Amino acid sequence: MGLSGTKHSGPGDLADVETYENTGNVDEEFRVKTSTATGGETPWTVGSTINTDVFVHSFATTTGLTWQILDDADTYETASSTIIQNATVDFYFKIDTPSGTSVYDAKTITINIQAIAN
Repeated sequence: MGLSGTKHSGPGDLADVETYENTGNVDEEFRVKTSTATGGETPWTVGSTINTDVFVHSFATTTGLTWQILDDADTYETASSTIIQNATVDFYFKIDTPSGTSVYDAKTITINIQAIAN
């Protein structure tokens, strides 16, 4: 994907949904966080708008793809507030690549999903 590009895991693009299930014995809240994009000489930071070496990472939990921006690496955002026992949530992710970069190296982004008792 080139500079200022966008790809998402939802229908009509990559169509790669990630499904998480509450297998616990209490209702749970699901949260999600992202990371900086590591690899190469210069990492990309995450932000709310693309810029040089700054990417935008978003998620959605519905097929309507209402995107919520993860603009602070390592800070959990609430994805779904009440997930009853044995219920599932579908996660979709979107990345908007930087408008420019100082180094054209492969990058790795880590996504964490957290479930906490509600």
